[in-house]
Amino acid sequence: MSSACYLSEYLVQKGSEVRIIGVPTTVDGNMKHGFIEATVGFDSASKVFSQLTGNIFTDAASSIKYWYLIRVMGKDPSHLVLECAL
Repeated sequence: MSSACYLSEYLVQKGSEVRIIGVPTTVDGNMKHGFIEATVGFDSASKVFSQLTGNIFTDAASSIKYWYLIRVMGKDPSHLVLECAL
C-alpha cells in the first residue's frame, strides 16, 4: 500500500491523469485501518483454514487414540490462528 501511495503522489506531481488503486491483500491479517473491513487474502485464508480445521475436528472426534496437530501458515500467523479458533 505504501508503494501505491508513493506512486500516486509522484504521478500527481507530474500532472498525470493515471489513477492508482490499492487493493489490501495479506494472508497475515496484520493490516488494520478504519476504512479496511477485511483484507482479501486474510478473509479467504481464514475461511478455508476454518473449514479444514472443522473437518479435522470431526475426524478427531471419531478416533480417540490419535493426536492431531494443526499448523497454520503465514509470516505472523497469530491473527489467522485466532480467527480460525473463533
